[in-house]
Amino acid sequence: MVPANSLDEARRKRSQAIDADRQALRDARKELRTRQNFLTAALHSAYPIFTAADGVTRTICGLMLPALTSSSSGDDEMVSTALGHVCHVVLLMSKYVGLTLRFLPVPMSSRSVMRDLSVSSSRNNTKDGNDFPLFLKGQDRTRVQVAVLMLSKDVDQLLAAHGV
Repeated sequence: MVPANSLDEARRKRSQAIDADRQALRDARKELRTRQNFLTAALHSAYPIFTAADGVTRTICGLMLPALTSSSSGDDEMVSTALGHVCHVVLLMSKYVGLTLRFLPVPMSSRSVMRDLSVSSSRNNTKDGNDFPLFLKGQDRTRVQVAVLMLSKDVDQLLAAHGV
């Protein structure tokens, strides 16, 4: 039979080890939050997002993000570039916070796309398959609107993950 003192000593050591592990986990979480905050701030510096003077329209890097239906053909490149910036920001933010997004942003500057991995490309009759363009030039406007909706859903998912 094992003496009671040695059992108490073993429990005490195990309790100390568990307490040390818990403290290490708290410290690691704190470091992770600090790093996430730093990366988010750096991302905001690289891609500043502001509300325009009208109080509704947003800008990213000084480029307007107007409603897709209101953009004229002369603004197509600017809108495409702005949507490409948003696509990149959403992808980076999801990586920084470790969140798997419903729709995959594929940033390629002004030729970015949103990829729907939930739909089989064999069921889709388009040559682009599951890629929905975030650029207007030479694209079906309906597919672009679907891509913008996908991007919006990803933004909503990021905000919901942070209680906003």
